[in-house]
Amino acid sequence: MRYRADIDGLRAVAVAAVLLYHFQVGALAGGFLGVDVFFVISGFLITGIILPAVQNNTFTFSGFYKKRVLRIFPLFAVVLACCFAAGMLILSLKEFRQFSQDAAYAALGVSNIHFFLHTGYFDLAAKAKPLLHTWSLGVEEQFYFCLPVLLVMLRARSVRFRTAVLGGLAVCSLTAMLVTGRTAPDAAFYLLPFRAWELLAGALLAMHTGAVHAGRGSLALRQAVSLGGAALIGSGMVYATPAMHPGWVTLLPVAGTCAVIWGAHDNRTLVNRLLSLSAMRFTGRISYSLYLWHWPVLVFGVMLGGPLTPQRTAVMLMFCVVLSWLSWRYVEQPARHSERLLSGWRPVQVFVPVLLLLVAAGITGFATKGLPQRLTAQGRQMETLRAFKNTDVQPEKLTVAAMTPLGGGSGHPDFIVWGDSHAEHLYPLFVRLAQRYGLHGLMATHSNTIPSLNVQLGEQYDAAVQFNRKMLETVRATGVRHVILAARWQGYLAARMLQDGSPVPPDRTAGAVFASVGRLTADLRAMGCTVWLVEDVPGHAFSALDELQRPLRPSNAGEFESTAAAAADKGRAVVERFLDGQAAAGVQVVRTRALFLSGDRYLAVRGGVPLYRDTNHLSAPGALLLEGALWPALAQIGTDRVVAHRTAPVLAPQNSRP
Repeated sequence: MRYRADIDGLRAVAVAAVLLYHFQVGALAGGFLGVDVFFVISGFLITGIILPAVQNNTFTFSGFYKKRVLRIFPLFAVVLACCFAAGMLILSLKEFRQFSQDAAYAALGVSNIHFFLHTGYFDLAAKAKPLLHTWSLGVEEQFYFCLPVLLVMLRARSVRFRTAVLGGLAVCSLTAMLVTGRTAPDAAFYLLPFRAWELLAGALLAMHTGAVHAGRGSLALRQAVSLGGAALIGSGMVYATPAMHPGWVTLLPVAGTCAVIWGAHDNRTLVNRLLSLSAMRFTGRISYSLYLWHWPVLVFGVMLGGPLTPQRTAVMLMFCVVLSWLSWRYVEQPARHSERLLSGWRPVQVFVPVLLLLVAAGITGFATKGLPQRLTAQGRQMETLRAFKNTDVQPEKLTVAAMTPLGGGSGHPDFIVWGDSHAEHLYPLFVRLAQRYGLHGLMATHSNTIPSLNVQLGEQYDAAVQFNRKMLETVRATGVRHVILAARWQGYLAARMLQDGSPVPPDRTAGAVFASVGRLTADLRAMGCTVWLVEDVPGHAFSALDELQRPLRPSNAGEFESTAAAAADKGRAVVERFLDGQAAAGVQVVRTRALFLSGDRYLAVRGGVPLYRDTNHLSAPGALLLEGALWPALAQIGTDRVVAHRTAPVLAPQNSRP
């Protein structure tokens, strides 16, 4: 396929957008759309390579995959090996165990499926995953297995028929993305069936332009189309936000990239001349290296150096560019142009052992739970603070007997604790207080589920609503007099929520969430319950436990022991209004955040002991720190116990779970 300098320039735009977005430089709120530009380019180029060979009967699967392996794998293996070395020195046990698992899946080309099952791309936890960016390689590699087979099957058919087949598949994929993006955004983000339309858009373009069919159109038309395409790409990258993606906004970079590739085919166009500048071509040539290196450099750099500052950002970006040029010059280029590696079974003999070694390293790190030998005895002992009682109950299994008992006794419960994982992390404290006051309580939680009957996260709306309805039925059936609701209230306000099955506009999320919770507390109070609402604890941008456990601790480790209250309380006003309104309505609000304050900072570590097991869930010592806030509630429940027993129906004894 004829070399096009403007496509290298387009690669430069794509990788620059991704880097600027990840390093938080400038105003590219939608810089993550650079990956979508890459997908279109990949579909265009790979079809331009395969289709002429198929039509000329010179295509072979072995030859195609040899070249793909030489293009992708050598640098990938080097980056992965370097990440293993850095991880050994920097990552905590939990992080290295997760990294090792990620590495094994990435080496096998299915990290996108793995991350779909375990990680949201825009989640805070994703920032501790050095290999998260390999999801896009997984999508492309899976596409490379499908497209050649499809084009070979269609080689005897007309261009019109091939266009109809690929176009039909693209429309189906686009439709699936738009539908699934509303209810299961992680699936629409990570998985090939919902991304294929972007690569197929490039493939369709290649069938009618460039190396396959000579482009047509006047210079004026190409000027207009290429400029319009550039405007579409730019508008998407400037105005798109994570909340819009995947969705209609993805059409902007895809349509824009197609327009630029078609229009800038003529080197007389302004867009072609800009994209063909030497700096753009250079950046485009090293774009694969830049993409592979930038995210591990960012993740490990923040772990060692702390949050991004202009100075740290500049140093890391320069380091990425130098490292990328070196790897392009001494790894990518020699591997791609090696006649020796292309001959016979040489790629299999060289790369399969390397692949197996990387997978084995990943399995070892995961199976040994993070290679604890890397840590000091104190670091290994600290791992016990990650332990927590699992009180999660799936809605279809939710019964009184399935709930976790708190304190002693059986039969009629004195109180029920209901909420998400931010209720669950309070388990040690509820057990202590229930035992102190001789109470029998029950706890049932459901992860990522706010106490609400009709507003929930999109990806688990049905299960969450079912859980809460069953909890309300349980409260009614037991006649329990005290219900304690605890959740990460603020955490739901920036999420994709559904109300009665329909998406909630981002600017209305807070109102919908808190109105729904308010209706639930009103229903509970109408049933005669005293409702206790536990304020959510401060969150941090880091995991203090991980920071204290690192084999190589940064010089500024003190930065990871607390968070400025002003930063942690950002956007908090709407939550405070909700809690104040609930208190005015007769709900008992339990305030917790003040107990973490030391001056103007919220503590994450106290006396050298982590109060959190991750960025926002409390460790057992952290939960017990809230005793001063919750003991008055349990004491009052104790004084009401006799009244509660007189008014409640008689229940069969409950089985305690271990």
